[in-house]
Amino acid sequence: ISYWKRALLLQPDSPDILRSMGVALWEDGKPSESVAVLTSLTNAHPNVKSVHFSLATIYADEEHFQEAAAEYTLVMRLDPNDNEALVAKVSALIGARDYRDALESAKEYTRREPADLQGHLLLGTVYSELGEYGKAEEELTKAAAGMPDNAPAQYEIGRALARDQKLGQALPYLEKALALDPSNT
Repeated sequence: ISYWKRALLLQPDSPDILRSMGVALWEDGKPSESVAVLTSLTNAHPNVKSVHFSLATIYADEEHFQEAAAEYTLVMRLDPNDNEALVAKVSALIGARDYRDALESAKEYTRREPADLQGHLLLGTVYSELGEYGKAEEELTKAAAGMPDNAPAQYEIGRALARDQKLGQALPYLEKALALDPSNT
């Protein structure tokens, strides 16, 4: 942080230095100060994508999911082809329990990146939360098969099957998820 403060003395209006200082504050365990720096910076430089992305990431880490999704949306306005922001937006919307908005973004992401199993995991999770278990099972089966050592993938397919009253099919996935991550009970 002291390094970035010295750098600001040389270039007080540098968005890159201010963004780096905001991230450093967050990494130093000062999220509210970090958010204040980055929010001020987004107001002064609304078209700097990296600042919105950094702010969104900090909001998501602090579980302020609505705010994170709003910042990721701004990143997408500045760069509609930013797939990293799109998938992060889906995760934030799921965290905010905004499944309707998450659905459209998750579909768009899996259309753009059909080989990315994380996208199928997120899309399947959204379908499951919306009670569309057939679609959830299809997406989550892709994710679980391609990520056999990923506890969340195994858990989500098991959970979707259980919610769809397919308990016999759900149990092996849930057992595997528990074996992979015993702390997630």
